[in-house]
Amino acid sequence: MSTVYREEVPAHLMTVAQLRSSGRRPRDPGVASGWLERVFEGDVWRTPLYDARSARPLPAPARPPAPPSTASVTAPSSRAGAAAWARDVLRARDAVVLDTELTDFAGRVIEVAVLSVDGTVLLSTLVDPAGAPINPHAQRKHGISPAVLAGAPTMAQVWPRLEEALRDKVVIAWNAPFDQARLRDEHQRVVGAAALPEWLARPWECAMRRHAAWVGESNGRGSGYRNHKLEGGHRAEGDCRAVLDRLRQMASTTPGGAARVEPAPVDESDGEHHHHWQGTRQGTALDDWIRIAPGRICGEIAGAADGGPSEDDGVDAFYGVDHTARCVPDAVCRTVLRLADGDRFDEAMRLVEEHVLAP
Repeated sequence: MSTVYREEVPAHLMTVAQLRSSGRRPRDPGVASGWLERVFEGDVWRTPLYDARSARPLPAPARPPAPPSTASVTAPSSRAGAAAWARDVLRARDAVVLDTELTDFAGRVIEVAVLSVDGTVLLSTLVDPAGAPINPHAQRKHGISPAVLAGAPTMAQVWPRLEEALRDKVVIAWNAPFDQARLRDEHQRVVGAAALPEWLARPWECAMRRHAAWVGESNGRGSGYRNHKLEGGHRAEGDCRAVLDRLRQMASTTPGGAARVEPAPVDESDGEHHHHWQGTRQGTALDDWIRIAPGRICGEIAGAADGGPSEDDGVDAFYGVDHTARCVPDAVCRTVLRLADGDRFDEAMRLVEEHVLAP
């Protein structure tokens, strides 16, 4: 068995992706006929090659499951219940909206804001992360750099103000379990093993999930509704105001009226953050590949739908992880990320096809 470079590959040897594009698959995926070697910034990738002459045709695709009925996706009770919840929240004197910005996905808090439901700012401050580095991808998203944080108070200094703003309050956040988990981590850093305050111990209200029920779009798995991005500008106070806008939109629903979510605006300033590869053989964006199987691309974000962001936030999770530092040296995600950030989409797409989409 030989190892070759791309220009040396004989015509009859193909990668799994190449075979799939021609409607075939290896006769035995466990037995390669050769290896294609590529080098990228010191990382050596060896991709198995298979003899196309002995390849087998791909099996006929399974019949796709029937789409859920309109009645099950947009049940009036779910939509009406979410609208009623939003009206109750906006009338409540003890309800507040909270948002945080972080150094990294599941990292340190570097900004926190708390607003009352009438829009009054109860707290809005940057937070010194005590030397924790800011992931470049997170910084690109929210724009908070070490220079911006110069002179900001530490979380230990902010915590009494946070306590005052949230004591005896019903806390609402767009992705409540995620923000609450980050502040529980900060609580442990500030006060150690002391018991959680009551406002941090009880579950928060998740506006994202209520909004998903209000819109009523199936998540495609037949087990719930699809979540939507907030698009509030990626700063804590702005995201709080975006949540309030969504609550008012939900609360204004007329009885029996159809829910409608406005298309998210295109963020031209964030063009480097999400790279869409439309027009590939699969006709799929990288964002969608990451949503399909985040754990297969990066073990750091496996299970994110349960422990942190929603499944629809898989792209944010992928870009939020410091892959170079955390992932094993030969992790696919590490090179895919670097290739994508360098606009080398064809190479990155090829790696995803061969190491993620391949059976």
